This record gives sequence, structure tokens and C-alpha cells, in this order.
Amino acid sequence: MKTEEFLERKFREYYRENSHRIMPPEKLDKREFGFIYFKDKIMIRHRQFTSTNELRKFVEDSAPSDVYYSTAYYSNPEEEMERKGWLGADLVFDIDADHIPTSCKEAHDRWVCRMCGRSGKGTAPQACPSCKNERFEERTWVCEACLREAKNEALKLAEFLMEDYGFSKTDLKAFFTGHRGYHIHVMSDIILNLDSDERKEIVDYVLGIGLDLDMMDILQKRSIRPSLPENLNEVKGWKRRVIRKLVDTIANGDESELISLGMKNTVAKTIIEERESATGYQDIRNMIERFDPHIMGNKRWEKALKKIIENCSARIDTVVTTDLHRLIRTKETLNGKTGLRTMEINVDEIESFDPFDEAVGIERGQETVEVDEAPEFRLGGSTFGPYTKQRVTLPAAAAVLLVGKGKARPVI
Repeated sequence: MKTEEFLERKFREYYRENSHRIMPPEKLDKREFGFIYFKDKIMIRHRQFTSTNELRKFVEDSAPSDVYYSTAYYSNPEEEMERKGWLGADLVFDIDADHIPTSCKEAHDRWVCRMCGRSGKGTAPQACPSCKNERFEERTWVCEACLREAKNEALKLAEFLMEDYGFSKTDLKAFFTGHRGYHIHVMSDIILNLDSDERKEIVDYVLGIGLDLDMMDILQKRSIRPSLPENLNEVKGWKRRVIRKLVDTIANGDESELISLGMKNTVAKTIIEERESATGYQDIRNMIERFDPHIMGNKRWEKALKKIIENCSARIDTVVTTDLHRLIRTKETLNGKTGLRTMEINVDEIESFDPFDEAVGIERGQETVEVDEAPEFRLGGSTFGPYTKQRVTLPAAAAVLLVGKGKARPVI
């Protein structure tokens, strides 16, 4: 049985029993919908639905691999782009583990040059080392470390949106994508008519692009050390965020974390020794005031603070947020690469959310697959693998995950 036929069969079985789960976005009839199918792998878009039942019936009958809707609202969603009649768009952020540098990728991700066949571990290079080709087949995996880092970025982003922009928790909707990341949507009338450039300003802000330590009055160009306020609660925004992170790292960071900020080994060791008697913000502030400028001067502080800005920024896919016509995954549909559900999560529950347990959609049956190679993984309360050149019978959800990620082939 071909991979596409197997996955389509499992998705069709799922939707026949669970199409009632599908939850369309607000103002359903003003959205454009798009679908990808297993056999063609081509996006079919410009579809409009006027009711939830109509959408659910369409998905149940056609069993697509992926279901998308537009973040934009249109007066004529089925028309070509220039005739749709744009009415506004939600503000959407995409956090994807693909864009987050994690060491685990060296263990579970591989790339293959489409031109010469050279392969390697981790993230694909910009150009093949052998033939300089820039097109690769990438074989990624969904691991707990990757999704944990993506979750951390989602939490940072939510903090930016609430603390710095003043949105409430009820204005934010968080989603697990069913694959390697999270989406956060801002649902507020005040953002609907922002143009692409205005959205880019928000993107730059959460990424920390263009921040000036001098202008923020944290580190003047000729200062020998950072200037910290007496009362941290008196400052807001990025200034508060950078100072808070600096103080927390000095108060609690291990030696490697301190060295990663550009501090010498001897400085890191001295900090760890001296901070044992520190009891709060003022003690750490006083410790920074005593730093020897010959050991930790302006240049080293500048490097340390820029590293802190990088760590504090929320790593998002910039294109998604600035695209006024973006299509985004529909809630409670399956992800074609994993068979996991796209799920809405309460903002307060992002940290405790367990995608490998809560997002399992295909809960019935077993399937036999030939596994080429797969690491140990956890799904639906059980642990599987590692596998190498093995035929195994697994719960259908685990089999679909392996087949969808190109790790296994179905057995008739």
C-alpha cells in the first residue's frame, strides 16, 4: 500500500467519526478556506463555507491532509485575490521549532541534497558542501525538546502581547499546530486593519530588532557598567525585560550561562561565590556596581546585554505575521505530517500542555509498518522505539506519525 493511500484511509476513518470536532473560526462566511490532499500535495483554495455543518461535511467527504482558513476577512472569499474585497485580518504569530536552534536536531534531523545526494545531520546548510545546490529534502522529527523550546517561545510572545501591548488573555487564542509549533492569534478589532508594514513593526519589537542600549538608558556608550534602576517596577517594556533577565542570570545562572554572556571563567566563579549572601534585587544591583571595569568593561557588558536581548526575544516566523492573506490551520483538524490534532489551548495552560498526550486524534485500531529508523518517542501515554529496520504493529496514531514523518512504510 502506498504511503498516501494509507494516510488518506486513516484520515478518512477519523473524520467519519470525528468531523463534529472541527471548529471553524469566527465569521466563517468571511473566510477563505484551503485544502491539501495526500495524492496531489497541491493547495486547493478560494473555497467559502456558510455554515459549520457544510465545512464538516466537506472535510468528512474529501479527507484532506490539511485544512486551512484565511486570517483575513473578505466580502467575496471565493474570488481571485484582487477581487476578494479585503475587510481586515487577525494578527497571527507562528512559533515553529524549525526556526529555533536546538541541539537535538543534530540527533534526529537529516537533510539530503536533491542534486548530488549528499546528506548530513541537523538543519540543512544554505548550500550543499559538494555541489553548491540550494535545494534539499529535509527529514525532521517531532521531539519533546523541540516542542518544549517552541512552547517557551510561545510563552515569551504571550508576555510581550499582554505586558507591552496591553492585550488581555481573552484577546489571545493559542493553538498547537499538530506538528512542531504553536500559533497565537490576537482577536481584537483594533488590529484588524493594520497593514503589512505596521505588523512588521510589531514583529521587529518582539524580536528585539533595533534596540539601543544607550537609548534605553541601560548602558551608555562610555559607561563602565550597566545602569540599573533602584526600583525595577518603575521601568517597563524591553528595559524592564533586559534588566530582569540580567539580574536573574547573575542571581541564578550556572557557570556556563554566565560564560555564555561573555564573562570570563574567573568572573563567573566570583559571581557564584558572592551571590550566596544575596537576598534580592538590591543585592545583585550592588554586586554589579562593584564589578571591576578592567575585567568586565563596556564592550563585555554590551556583548552580554545583546545576548540577553536575543534570549528574551520571541522567535517567530516573521512572514506569517506580516502576510495579510495568510492561511492558517483549522482548529480540531489533523496535521498531515503527524496525524495529531490542531488544538486550541488556554493561554494559562500553554506551559502544562502535553502535545504527545492531549493532541492524539486517531485513537482506535492498530497498523503494521516497516520502520527504516526512528528514535524512541512517547505518544498517547505509551513509549515506542527506538526502531531500526523493523516490522512492528503499533497503535494507529503511532503508525500514522511514523509514516507521516517518512520514518516508516505501511504494510498491507
